[in-house]
Amino acid sequence: MRNLPCVRALGFGLLTCIAAVSQVKADGFTFSNGVFTSFNIPGLNGTVPTAINNLGQIVGSDGNENIGFVYQNGNSTLLSPLLNGSIRPVGINDSGTIVGNQLIPGHGFSAFLDTGGTFTTLPVPFAVATGINNSGQVVGYAGDNLAMSDAFVYANGSTTYFSQPGATSTSFLGISNNDQILGHYIDSTGHHHYFIYDFNSGLVTPLTIPCAVYGLFGLNSHDEVVGGCGATGLAFEFNYATNQYTTITVPNSVDTFVLNINDNGQLVGFDNTVPEPATVSLLALGLGALLFTRIRRVAHP
Repeated sequence: MRNLPCVRALGFGLLTCIAAVSQVKADGFTFSNGVFTSFNIPGLNGTVPTAINNLGQIVGSDGNENIGFVYQNGNSTLLSPLLNGSIRPVGINDSGTIVGNQLIPGHGFSAFLDTGGTFTTLPVPFAVATGINNSGQVVGYAGDNLAMSDAFVYANGSTTYFSQPGATSTSFLGISNNDQILGHYIDSTGHHHYFIYDFNSGLVTPLTIPCAVYGLFGLNSHDEVVGGCGATGLAFEFNYATNQYTTITVPNSVDTFVLNINDNGQLVGFDNTVPEPATVSLLALGLGALLFTRIRRVAHP
């Protein structure tokens, strides 16, 4: 079994996983009640969905992270990059507010909010957004150094920062509608750790997934997180309250990536169906060239 190296893409703000494939053919899918439903956005060279709200609206981007999209029930709307840059929507709430990140050549990257087609830059210095909930709280991480960052929550013009004690870098990866936040940090020895942070109480609960090497990407309000297990090459859903662990794989697929889950239990992700004799980077949250990245192999004590 191959291990699952992970990339923390500072330009687009989420942990990304690399698989060895000969060519990339990313097909988006939803997964609900045991049924996979595939979809692709016309005119794009790949479909990488990153979030789904409780109304079934899905956001994501093409394989090169240049153009974003909103998709629902066979209908799609493209979100063009600003100033010839790159755009990655990473979250959408039930009001239709989209959060994401944009990279503008010569100007760097910034987080944005799209409210009814009006784009505004998130007023958090060096911010990379990773999610939004129905209260309009935006989470992510911020830092002007590739090796260090602090997690943040932004809401109503106010920013709250959080850093795990003893960590060299802390990130928030998603927020649920009951204010539970999926977090990640790297300790002084370089080991990666995941946790649930209760925004209201400040309580931190460590997460341990029952597979050897893994990455987490999203959560919902029912104590469920989704991610990928490098020891098996499979995606998974894990309920951290009941310890129920379920592997997920698209039939006849080489790789399956599940990137988010809504409160109805609907999952979104993408799969690759091309054989893998050669080595080319397939990024779970971005299939294009990575800027502002650092690569570390995930290790757990």
